[in-house]
Amino acid sequence: KLFHVRPVTQGDVYRAETEEIPKIFQILYANEGECRKDLEVEPVQPAEKINFLNHKGHEFVPTLYHFPANCEACAKPLWHVFKPPAALECRRCHVKCHRDHLDKKEELIAPCKVSYDVTSARDMLLLASCQDEQKKWVTHLVKKIPKTPPSTFVRASPRTMSTRSSANQSFRKVVKNTSGKTR
Repeated sequence: KLFHVRPVTQGDVYRAETEEIPKIFQILYANEGECRKDLEVEPVQPAEKINFLNHKGHEFVPTLYHFPANCEACAKPLWHVFKPPAALECRRCHVKCHRDHLDKKEELIAPCKVSYDVTSARDMLLLASCQDEQKKWVTHLVKKIPKTPPSTFVRASPRTMSTRSSANQSFRKVVKNTSGKTR
């Protein structure tokens, strides 16, 4: 299941080469099909769950930026090398803004478009060969995200799923590359 696709910013990949940033994009997906050895999972402490602010579906985490980043509500800088302003970043869609916008109850921030369980989703950064290819992938993958979020995130084993699943629910899809050959 695909939850979210977006091009990255310099703030997301500050260790990447400057010329590579326009080629990188991020996808957020369900990890239900992964085959991994079960690791011991530590239970999330209640204090960790409360360490974010809910606003219009966003789950904002307080943060400070010491590298270039701009507010997506007012476009002013969010960063400073020595004394950055208080900032918030949504842990779902990665929207960044000044904390003052929420404190003053300004209506500058659009509702969060991402709906998934952050504890069970994975993210992946991908590098395309050029900026145009990155844009094509983002545009293509955005169309694959369900318009309505699932009511609950349910992990189902392939063995317990119905045998009457439709073809569009299959995990295997034929992907064509730009030369027209199937992979």
